[in-house]
Amino acid sequence: PFNSFNVETRGKIELTDDDLDVKNISADGFLKIEKSVFGSSRKIIITPQGSTLKREYYEGRTSLPFDPDGRKWLSEVLPELVRSTTLGAEGRVARFYKKGGTNAVLSEIRSMESDHVMSHYADLLMKQPVPVKEYPVIISTVTGKVDSDHYRSQFLENNMEKFAGNKEAIEAICQASARMGSDHYKAQVIKRALRTENLSSEATRSVLAAVSDMESDHYITEVINALLKQSVSDAIVSEVITTSRSIESDHYRSVVLRNALSKSNLSATSYQRLLESVRDMESDHYQTEVLTRLMEKQV
Repeated sequence: PFNSFNVETRGKIELTDDDLDVKNISADGFLKIEKSVFGSSRKIIITPQGSTLKREYYEGRTSLPFDPDGRKWLSEVLPELVRSTTLGAEGRVARFYKKGGTNAVLSEIRSMESDHVMSHYADLLMKQPVPVKEYPVIISTVTGKVDSDHYRSQFLENNMEKFAGNKEAIEAICQASARMGSDHYKAQVIKRALRTENLSSEATRSVLAAVSDMESDHYITEVINALLKQSVSDAIVSEVITTSRSIESDHYRSVVLRNALSKSNLSATSYQRLLESVRDMESDHYQTEVLTRLMEKQV
């Protein structure tokens, strides 16, 4: 490309409050910024040196004094770099949060283009003392701005332990999963939510409703079976059986229903819902499989 950055970093890098200069670099770190424009290049290398920073500036292969041209160039490129890379992200998030809370960090995330950088900033935001009531707006803003299902699911999974304890956050996660095009990533998020110890029965029902929106019978079955391996109440098993009716494949539906029948102390409601699900199946073979398992359980 005619116009490109090459950025190499190591260690913790702290920027000045105006994002125009480097304030500090950890003892094991360094920063190298190089930019080529129509064949000519500029380069800055900053390394820690005792209690100060050593700054080197090059135009092409020629070493020049950092002041004034190197400092001016650094102040011009840093604002672009901080929004397109994770350079100085930790300090920036802490600074924005201290100044304007969650909204200030989300505003910065909205100004970015890279899904990787946005999800990194979102993870750093969740390390701040964010009030629980703000979880839903964080989830909806981040998953609405990030395009990649990979980075959406990564953010949600990374912070699920915090999100799962809040009903509104779980609803936001379900809405976010509905926006994902990939059932693979939907399944990852939903399974992660279902594995969370502090997930309420109400929240579990919301998550199961999100399962019904998935298109792949394979992934629906994978998620439900993951839930059934856990210690769940009869009410949840009953919801699972209801959800099974969204599975078009008789094979996969029979797998779910037989697994549901492996749970102990099922209620009359659960058995009734199971029979309704079996009645919808077209295959005599799979109907027989489930009903045989049901009769064995009754003996």
